Amino acid sequence: MIHKYYLNGYYIVLDVCSGAVHIVDELAYQLLDYTSDAMTADCPEEAITPLSGTYDKAEIIESYDELYELFQNGLLYSKDDYEIFKGKIAPAPIKAMCINIAHDCNLRCEYC
Repeated sequence: MIHKYYLNGYYIVLDVCSGAVHIVDELAYQLLDYTSDAMTADCPEEAITPLSGTYDKAEIIESYDELYELFQNGLLYSKDDYEIFKGKIAPAPIKAMCINIAHDCNLRCEYC
């Protein structure tokens, strides 16, 4: 699963399961709309057609190849290693909660 967003002029892609954070260009950001966790080595034609009005076909393919390399290295659409434990976790009530407002004493005694 990935989460992508635009913030302060940066196109950011977070791979949730691996924790990898990628700063990408606008083309790669738009290209991710046409990808899924079943990426193939070849750029899908349904990605090339709508983006070819703005970008050169060679640029699109090169950007896709870079995204596919991240996919192969487990840094994009990585698998959730903890999904096998999802059904084994039982709900537990909260028995105690400690809130540390400060690690210092706030009394300001004169003898301290």
